Amino acid sequence: MSASAPVLLNRLLARARLRHLQVLVQVAELGSLQRAAQVVGLTQPAVTHIVNDLESLLGATLFQRHARGARPTPVAQELLPAARRMLDALGQGTEAVAARL
Repeated sequence: MSASAPVLLNRLLARARLRHLQVLVQVAELGSLQRAAQVVGLTQPAVTHIVNDLESLLGATLFQRHARGARPTPVAQELLPAARRMLDALGQGTEAVAARL
């Protein structure tokens, strides 16, 4: 049984972290959990755990893992634009705050 959009949103609001979004975007852009781990300053097992946690929250596979890396699934492709917008907005917000300090 698939979850409705409001149910998924509530799950994400309750349990997701900004790190989930950062890892989602980096794995998608770099095509590798190992390279994403290096960029975000985590170990590869930690990145794998974060991806698995986000997949569990959504009830969907986000990446097709293969010997040469990871490819975003259609579900991840749908989520990526929103994740990028949120991270961009957060970056703009932190720049505005830093300018006032």
